[in-house]
Amino acid sequence: MYIYITVKPDGTLASEYKKDRPDYKEVQKYVDGIMQVVPYFSSMVFDGRKYNRGTAYCNEEGWLRGLQPNPLASACWMKACPKGDPERMHIAGTLLFVAKVKEEEVAHVKAS
Repeated sequence: MYIYITVKPDGTLASEYKKDRPDYKEVQKYVDGIMQVVPYFSSMVFDGRKYNRGTAYCNEEGWLRGLQPNPLASACWMKACPKGDPERMHIAGTLLFVAKVKEEEVAHVKAS
């Protein structure tokens, strides 16, 4: 099982669980265009839980296409990569973060 966490430019966070890791076409639907893996963004805190060994994706052309800046996604990236250059760590558009989770964790969350 995988958790898909989306961070919209307006700060809206959402999550869903899926059986499989997304293929590139599915990622492109989430980020509204050509996808790019966000470098060094492999962990994220969501609902009080830290997800490790994940992958973050954004729109590769977000800034060029004039997508809205995403300050929350940018802050999450800076937290995941504290040695990065804050002048260059800015995301535009929706961010998708995908991490593997155990099925029993999913059942526990759904029961809550």
